[in-house]
Amino acid sequence: MYLNDTSRDLEMLDNHPLVKSMFLNFNTSIPSSAPVERLYISAALILSKKRNKLSDKWFEQLLLLKVNK
Repeated sequence: MYLNDTSRDLEMLDNHPLVKSMFLNFNTSIPSSAPVERLYISAALILSKKRNKLSDKWFEQLLLLKVNK
């Protein structure tokens, strides 16, 4: 019935409680500050006294290389 429903608004999930339950379970992010803290620590290691004149572009590239390995 869900696949045949013509409405594509989020309110249509009220008509399909099982799909709504799965939607909320898989599409809700878990609040955590740990990934952000790891990113700040990595950024602090890159932006040292010797590298204080890095452009924004190079800083971002170095940070992404470090975090993504």
